[in-house]
Amino acid sequence: MSLLNRKILRGAVCAGLAAVLAWSLTACGGSGSGSGGSSSGEHDLAARDYSEYMTLGEHSGMDIEVDPLMPVTDADIQDQINMILDSMSTPERITEGVTASGDQIDMDFTGYRDGEAFEGGSAQGYQYTIGSGQFIEDLDTQLVGLTVGETYDLECTFPEDYHSEDLAGVTVTFAVTVNAILGDLQVPEWTDELAAEYSGGQYTTTADYEAHVREDLEDSASTTQHQQYIENVWNAVMENCDIQGLPEDEVTAAQAFYYDNVVNYYTDFAAQYGMDPEETELSEILEMFGTTEEDLQEYARSMAESEVRSFMIANMICIAEDIELDEDDYTAQMTEDATTYGYASFEDFEEQAGRGYLTDTYKYTLVLEWLQENNNMVERAQAEQETAAETPAA
Repeated sequence: MSLLNRKILRGAVCAGLAAVLAWSLTACGGSGSGSGGSSSGEHDLAARDYSEYMTLGEHSGMDIEVDPLMPVTDADIQDQINMILDSMSTPERITEGVTASGDQIDMDFTGYRDGEAFEGGSAQGYQYTIGSGQFIEDLDTQLVGLTVGETYDLECTFPEDYHSEDLAGVTVTFAVTVNAILGDLQVPEWTDELAAEYSGGQYTTTADYEAHVREDLEDSASTTQHQQYIENVWNAVMENCDIQGLPEDEVTAAQAFYYDNVVNYYTDFAAQYGMDPEETELSEILEMFGTTEEDLQEYARSMAESEVRSFMIANMICIAEDIELDEDDYTAQMTEDATTYGYASFEDFEEQAGRGYLTDTYKYTLVLEWLQENNNMVERAQAEQETAAETPAA
């Protein structure tokens, strides 16, 4: 909305960048490092021998500790119910009185410049906290002392440094109506009717819905524990390997991919805020986000080395345990992923991602499945509670 004092937030960039990198690593657009930087369709599905770079260590029959499953309690279920009630709570609407600084209000407004409504200057039922500074100061301060239900014409001047050049320093008029002052949240009662409403009719009683919540929490805890097992077993395998070096051609290819991916993300993000990447030095764009090209290269190198190291270990386990990725399995998995990520065909997906990268990714997936089946998940013993304080004095 044009009235807001917008800023490019570095935190938003970091969050989005993390999501992009996660997607690129697991979905498509991979580096192709497994084929030495090539995305050729002739890449062999067979595992590659990296014995000149590493020695495979213990990787089966290990006891892998995970956190114990904690029972779902009535309090856990009540926490979920409370979140539902919070989401369905609505503020009290006070339709009489006069506004004051700090009030949250429901308002309609339309901005006029030379008698014509201007783009981005209107909203209906807009909720705003007076004094929050999210509107221009001229408008924010004039929202104090307005009678609910009445319409006011407020003359306001945009700051000279306003982000929109069309409005910077311009005087306009806002027609403002405060529909209500918003009071405390009104929390509904947890009833069969509310459970049915929230679940779209799937559960018609609170008891049925709470049973569903309990099952869902138990499934979630089990899934989390299993994910921890997968992570811990892979970490154990890596720790047991002796890595003497990495194939530099594969690392270089992967690094180039990750670097280009990060650069494209930053430049695309900057373009959304009116900057022309073709007319702006990359160093200037990165400076906005507190980083440098050297930082990006360092990060890309780290990502590349991690990827290549994982693919090396996966290939060596494939050799040691006769784990094979055949053409049918490869095509089936690639077709499924192509559909998942919105590609017209698996050929398009393969061309974009690179056959070498995909074959290594799928071999890595097969290895993870094998490791889960050939190692033992063991719940870590819960720490003994100190009992000294609980022991009655003699």
